[in-house]
Amino acid sequence: MAMLQTTLADELKALALYDTEVAAAAAWAQAFANYFQGVTPPVDSATSNALPIAPGAIPAAQAAMQGGLTGMNTPGAAAATIAAAILVFWSALVPATAWPGSTGIILPTTLTLPALTATLQGVFTANISGELSKDDSMVAIAGAIHPLNAPPAPAAQGQTVWPGPLQFPIT
Repeated sequence: MAMLQTTLADELKALALYDTEVAAAAAWAQAFANYFQGVTPPVDSATSNALPIAPGAIPAAQAAMQGGLTGMNTPGAAAATIAAAILVFWSALVPATAWPGSTGIILPTTLTLPALTATLQGVFTANISGELSKDDSMVAIAGAIHPLNAPPAPAAQGQTVWPGPLQFPIT
């Protein structure tokens, strides 16, 4: 039970070309929400304290992320805008709704705006210069986003805070 890079890659590969930024933002936010919640919960959902994220926590975070994607079609702004919107998603999660009984959520130490922006910009540049296909580009983008959201190192993982106080990793 953990978020899977393959889920994010599949969600991103399913994105189409959109006529408007609003439609693209809605699709990106849905793809990220599906990655976080999982498409086959609890197998591939964000999990903490052996509990998959509650479905009721996702809509508000998804809506916040969608709003945070405004401006992503501005030339040169995509990486920073998507990075900031991912952080907005995390920030919109309400602990007691996401994992009932929890009292706080601590972001992964790897999930910072500078790190995510730089990583995404590097992948975008490599995708363009390498003339990668859409699917290969989306797999590369998922490969950049996932390790920062669900780092393999326990010390870097996000945490839920529970009464006690106890902390459990978010995987």
